[in-house]
Amino acid sequence: MQRHPFNTPVLAIWLMISSAVQANVDERDIDVVCDPQANLALVRFPAQYNNDLQYPGLPQKLDRGLSSSSGSNRSDCTMANGTTVRVRGGREQAFDYGAGGANPPAFFSLWIDRRRVFSRQTWMPGYADSFANLPTYDGVLIEPGRLTICKSAEESAQECESQPLNLKALPIDRIEYGASSSKPRAGSIVSIGKGATNQQFCSRYGHFEEATDVSYLLVIQWNSDAFTDFDSMIRTEDALCQGLSEPHEVDGHDSGAGQTNIFVATDAPHSALPEIKTILQAEGRWDGVRIAFRPSYGDGYSVLWPESLREFQVT
Repeated sequence: MQRHPFNTPVLAIWLMISSAVQANVDERDIDVVCDPQANLALVRFPAQYNNDLQYPGLPQKLDRGLSSSSGSNRSDCTMANGTTVRVRGGREQAFDYGAGGANPPAFFSLWIDRRRVFSRQTWMPGYADSFANLPTYDGVLIEPGRLTICKSAEESAQECESQPLNLKALPIDRIEYGASSSKPRAGSIVSIGKGATNQQFCSRYGHFEEATDVSYLLVIQWNSDAFTDFDSMIRTEDALCQGLSEPHEVDGHDSGAGQTNIFVATDAPHSALPEIKTILQAEGRWDGVRIAFRPSYGDGYSVLWPESLREFQVT
């Protein structure tokens, strides 16, 4: 199954078909299907409409038939081992001018166990890249400890590649799931299902006499071009994880729309600032940084740095 069936050598016809066919692909039809008992999930990407929504098939030995499942538009699922999966789709900014301006790339974000694994990852190139014959995502298969990504390009066989999945290296996304503490309040009743991954929950948290939600979400922000690649941003995030004192906890990151943000949950944002400065200066990341905070359950940011900054927003 192909999303871009363009075989005509006539450029003018190609341009018209490109806009018409891709316009029928709705990024909101990204779907996640689960086989809970097998602890297997598949993120599916829409191909094209022939009156009915279609999804590309994956090899049966990989997905156990999940790609042929009926239904669409599901964004969340939970496996028997307690693993949760969430997916969202969108498109980059469209414009009513320029060649292909109305047909921008489509992207998706993927969370596993509340951790952001992909952030605004392009799964379908836009018109501007249509001549490069770039591959389009067919599916992302999620298994314990492993991801398998299947892609296909025009007139090419589908290719699937597996990679390790280390969720422990990724922080919980407090923007997507809220800024509440991961520790339960004293007196809370927590159910642990048989087969869940967190069977040591009670022994881990039994020594806490009191646990409350943090008061503030602090945002450390750079222009997106401050980092040359994803790994350099992760190294900075890891330095903050290791260097911040106990009252402050790194709670995720986000990159897109010209910004790179690292989030810190804290009850004392002002005392966090000198610690953050020391760490970022050692990492060579202090220049150009912007830092602000807001109440965990409120709106409106208060600027910490630079002092001359008058407006702060997370887009």
